[in-house]
Amino acid sequence: MHDASELLMLAVLDHLKAKTSKKREFMDFWDDVRNAAHPEPKHRIPMDSLNRIRIAFKHSGAIPNPSEVRGLLPRVQLLRGHA
Repeated sequence: MHDASELLMLAVLDHLKAKTSKKREFMDFWDDVRNAAHPEPKHRIPMDSLNRIRIAFKHSGAIPNPSEVRGLLPRVQLLRGHA
């Protein structure tokens, strides 16, 4: 879910011709869109939660709570509407 969201974010940034850092982080998306003179997309806080879950799983082996992940899925789908 995280990787798919990030690929979509990169496609949106490319479409908007937004300038991004070569070392951009997942959460830089919102600032990059705003800096390209477009309204900041919604769902920043839930997407930050998704990012934190991914980091905890990847770097600490913390298994995410399935209900928490399920609760984030609709946010990821809504983000798609910004493209």
